[in-house]
Amino acid sequence: MSEGYKQPLNRLEKWKKGPAVIASGSTQKQSLLTDIGFLDVEPKGAPDSLEDEYFAQFPNNEGRADYILAAHIAEEKVKWVIEQGVSDDALICAFDTIAFTTTRDRLNPKYYLRKPHTREEALEEIEKTFKTILEGKEDLAETKRLLIEGLEAGGHPPMKEIGFMVLNMGTSVANLGVATGMAVRLPQTADIEQRIAFTQLNIGALDSLLDFGGEERELALKELAEQALETMSENDRWKSVAGGLDYNDPQVREVLKVSEVQADYVDPAEKGLYLGLPQKAFMSFLSELSTEKN
Repeated sequence: MSEGYKQPLNRLEKWKKGPAVIASGSTQKQSLLTDIGFLDVEPKGAPDSLEDEYFAQFPNNEGRADYILAAHIAEEKVKWVIEQGVSDDALICAFDTIAFTTTRDRLNPKYYLRKPHTREEALEEIEKTFKTILEGKEDLAETKRLLIEGLEAGGHPPMKEIGFMVLNMGTSVANLGVATGMAVRLPQTADIEQRIAFTQLNIGALDSLLDFGGEERELALKELAEQALETMSENDRWKSVAGGLDYNDPQVREVLKVSEVQADYVDPAEKGLYLGLPQKAFMSFLSELSTEKN
């Protein structure tokens, strides 16, 4: 093994020995860090007001930006920790996970799921999420139908290319986006680095509602939302999750027929993706930084 390869690895191992500060009071996130070899981790719980203030710029939780928001909020958490006074020798890390859907509103097409305060809010949020995703599935099905009709009528190759491009773009509308932003200030540096782990989830249980309309659809959506929320009732778990549902929970996944359809910079099956700290993605991020800073 060459010296050039050893040095970044040694630097990464040094960072893991500590000191490290995580901008979170979550014992679960602290455990996820120690699980991947961090020996000296100090938690500093960044206030929820940081997220609240950030999302205040989006009336009704609607806007144009998508997963990049998670990285921005994570960076704000790192800045907050720095302001509290931390050793220059410490690695500071922060994480933020957001979930969002893509609506038919072309001015503010993103709807950001937030943590509900009451069970009624949770049910309302889940129903809205399902309704938006179902509309996306409807639009995608219609796009497919029109493209197939055009191709059968003698569409030429450029039309096929355009058609497949439209289909690929349309999949984001029909799914739930989940993104975790990661931000790091390395020891003895001033810069804050960012990275995003992103995946899209298909809610397969909604496919059976495509043929429903009007009141029948509304009742079916409400029933499915209630059934999913019931799996989160123990200890009011819905309070701790954006949108009221933990889409990594086995019961929720079974009820809703959840599957990952796309992932960016992350293994959809990895531990920590839905717990706010994707371990493999974070280690890959640090490994890249150790090489870049060599």
